[in-house]
Amino acid sequence: MIKYTSAKFGGTYPPSPNAKAAPGLFVSPSPGFTWGDGIYACPVAYPISGAIYGRCGIVAELPSTADWRIFDATNPLSAGLYVQWIQLQPLYPMLTLTAHGPFANQLLRNLFRTRFNIDVVVFHPDEFHASYTQVASDRWLAITEWTPGGRIASGVPAQRPISPRLTVILAEEFELKKHGIRRRALIGPTPSIASMVPTATDVINAYTASNLLWVGA
Repeated sequence: MIKYTSAKFGGTYPPSPNAKAAPGLFVSPSPGFTWGDGIYACPVAYPISGAIYGRCGIVAELPSTADWRIFDATNPLSAGLYVQWIQLQPLYPMLTLTAHGPFANQLLRNLFRTRFNIDVVVFHPDEFHASYTQVASDRWLAITEWTPGGRIASGVPAQRPISPRLTVILAEEFELKKHGIRRRALIGPTPSIASMVPTATDVINAYTASNLLWVGA
């Protein structure tokens, strides 16, 4: 999996000379994130899909996911069942009738994942730049980090993804546009960006060798 972050945080991972000891990936507690508290990343099959969030691509390994419970939100039937489920929850009026929609969404999504023991949500990107993110075909991940008591962990270093390393560096910066749904590239993208995109194999090979891949430079 690959997670993009800013240079401020990306530089704390090896092989950067500023790397910290075993930094781990961060479990986001932000109420604005799509599926609640979790580790947000992409499969390496989509190597620059999440690059709109920062120029540093951190690659990490996942242990066997054979026993994971996966909720596929890219399936319209599954997504529709989730919508029906939240409408039956006591928190639903808070989502639709108050100014606290983002907080209510976070609570509902965490409650759903806890109730059904969901280890990862697979979903289509909901923010994008047309040259980096393909909304219809790309897949993003919201991975659940569980506490020993069976609750969703939040705001702590993750334990499930292991050996995170700085692997991809993007020669681009982005800013929000259209209420955050779109991201605007501040330098390019360069006309040849399509030929610069690494393959999943390129990313894995660089990760294994502790090398850096430069994209767009």
